[in-house]
Amino acid sequence: MGGAEASICSEKSAWSGDQPKSLEIVADARSVLGMEKVSLDSRSSSEVPVRNSRSWNTIIASCSKTLDFSDVWRLYALMRQAGGRPDSYNLVFAIQACAEMSSIQRAKSVHCDALRWGLDAQEHVAPALVKMYAGLGFLEDARDFCCGVLPGRSILWGLTMRGLLKSSKDVEVLDLFSLMNRLGTQVDPSSAVHVAQALGNLAGGEVGGSFHSLWIRNGVLGSNTRLLTSLVDMYGKSGMLADACKLFEEIDDKDIVLWSLMVARLAQNGKSVEALRAFQRMLAAMVMPNEVTVASALFACSQLGALLHGESLHGFAIRNGIRLDLVMSTALLDMYAKCGSIWSSRKVFDGMPVRNVFSWSAIIGGFGLQGLCSEALALFDQMKEEQVEPNAVTFVSILSACSHSGELEEGRRRFESMSRDFGIAPEDEHYACMVDLLGRAGLLDEAALLIQGMPAAPGAGVWGALLGACRIHRRVGLAEKAAGELFLLEPDQPGAYVLLSNVYAAAGMREMVEKTRAEMKRKGLRKMSGFSSVEVGEKVYLFLAKNPAASIDATVGELSRRLSSQMKAMGYVPDVSFALHDGG
Repeated sequence: MGGAEASICSEKSAWSGDQPKSLEIVADARSVLGMEKVSLDSRSSSEVPVRNSRSWNTIIASCSKTLDFSDVWRLYALMRQAGGRPDSYNLVFAIQACAEMSSIQRAKSVHCDALRWGLDAQEHVAPALVKMYAGLGFLEDARDFCCGVLPGRSILWGLTMRGLLKSSKDVEVLDLFSLMNRLGTQVDPSSAVHVAQALGNLAGGEVGGSFHSLWIRNGVLGSNTRLLTSLVDMYGKSGMLADACKLFEEIDDKDIVLWSLMVARLAQNGKSVEALRAFQRMLAAMVMPNEVTVASALFACSQLGALLHGESLHGFAIRNGIRLDLVMSTALLDMYAKCGSIWSSRKVFDGMPVRNVFSWSAIIGGFGLQGLCSEALALFDQMKEEQVEPNAVTFVSILSACSHSGELEEGRRRFESMSRDFGIAPEDEHYACMVDLLGRAGLLDEAALLIQGMPAAPGAGVWGALLGACRIHRRVGLAEKAAGELFLLEPDQPGAYVLLSNVYAAAGMREMVEKTRAEMKRKGLRKMSGFSSVEVGEKVYLFLAKNPAASIDATVGELSRRLSSQMKAMGYVPDVSFALHDGG
């Protein structure tokens, strides 16, 4: 044996002295074999009347059906004590038992047996060993096994990648893929799936696109539905919706997983209308949605403020027996809250048999969004009484509630309470909420000092909150500093330029307005048109800020113009001092 093998086998055998505890299981297994029922004395393995591998394997296999893996292991240990020889059959059961029992000592022992009997590279044993090490979190051992035993076996690499993904080690998955290529191991669809998943988690769709092309050329992709689905997901998570939609349309056999994924990625990328259209197409294709699909569609409704559509989805779920599980119920209450029906949201929340920290955070955030800060804080107190520990998301909801209601002192107390009482270190979002709260109160210098004292470099959300406050209070110098930081953090985003332009406009600095707009034009930046929506009957109407007439039908457009004329006739004068001036 080499150095690695000697290291594995140097420890005392983990199975020495172990004995079966459920003797009835063993007796029943022997009965299946037509053997006389006997009682095993745990004191001596010499009394066990089983002397061939087939009998041992049958007993171990029968025992494994009960899913009592401790007995599986004890039987394997008893077999070894009785002089039974490991083979590829009983080793796989022993390896599975080690993984289920989370015992690295036993894992090393059974690996040692595989090495001693020359079975570690066997077709069924090698994948079981890799899966065991990956499942136990010993990913280095899994990787070393892949490299050292059978570097050409792609399935082993795929199992190691799966373990890395479960541990959120996405970069390591790509490193392993690179090593796999250097060793000349041919990628298989399973390994390619894990690479695509890792790239999706890292928003690496552009790199993934080159792999996609490569896998088409070398025949890895073919019509593998799982790999195609993973590629669609990768593009969607990377914000490359055009690529995701193109590949989605090319797939003939669209199952519920693919449909659900497409609805989710569209909604998460702000394409709410398209997400609901995809949901309708799914129904037309006679594919029944599940809890995940409906939850994503509800999220799209919450973004649009489409209450009637959300209520329709709620009814659809009830009529079709779609289970209102924890995720679905949380999405439902969030939809009602964001669509302005806060008491419907509360009704869903109160009816939930099980609630977790995300459910509590959603309902607290919903009340805060409606300016009902006292109700939000009362729910937070109730959450603590029910011994549900708040997390960072909960405090974003609490601080947002204070900000929307102008509860400055309450917000300060809650912000300080995070780390003092709950051990939660404030993150970028919490600082952004506090900057927004201070900014609304006109305390911009205090907000700037808070940013200066942050333990980590402020992100775009923090500087954006400060810039927005400068726009309201016309603080040109501070606005220029905040905008400068945003230009560095988000050089391809037009928002900071637009806000800074509006600060200059409010201060009457027309020359600076033109200069800022010119810089935007030079960089090819254009602000995306904002929109508002209104739901009438079964339709959602979108009103685009740049050209509202083009986004609505003639009847609604005529009504809008008539209302505008009547409002002006009654003396209404719009306040456009804080309107966003499009620099495009």
